[in-house]
This record gives sequence, C-alpha cells and structure tokens, in this order.
Amino acid sequence: MGAHGVERAAAPGPGRDRSRLAGDLESLLAKGVRQGHFDADLDATARACELLALLDGLSTRVVLGRHGADRDRALRMALSVTERLMERG
Repeated sequence: MGAHGVERAAAPGPGRDRSRLAGDLESLLAKGVRQGHFDADLDATARACELLALLDGLSTRVVLGRHGADRDRALRMALSVTERLMERG
C-alpha cells in the first residue's frame, strides 16, 4: 500500500493512460498484420513504441511553441512518417 492506504498501481494517471495507449496501438497494429494490411514480420510492439515516440516529440514541440511547430504541421508530419513506417515490403 502506498501513502494514505491507496495502492499506487490502481491510481489513474498519465502513466497508466500511456500504457493503455501503447497497448491499444500495439493491438491495432497486430490486428492489421493478421488482416494482411501490414507485413507479416512487422514487430507491432517496436513499431507502436516508435510511433508513440514520434507523437511525443511532435506534441512537445507544439506545446512548447517551437518555431514552425503548430498542430496542423505536426499532424501532417506524423501522418507522413507513419505512412513510411508502415509501408509494405
């Protein structure tokens, strides 16, 4: 038990949401492999990690207001890189 009798593992928060998102994305990619949308040898776990890292980096730049970083540009970049990461063959 954590402080004040509350179990930390059960507490909701950004880390837990992040884990759920990673799991959901990994499941989605694995489903795409099973349905033949992606190469059979796609490593869904690794690819999900790469995509989330990309989104983390882009969103950080937008939130910090970096020069040339806005929501629309970040979305276009994310889609462009995702297409390349997910190309077949």
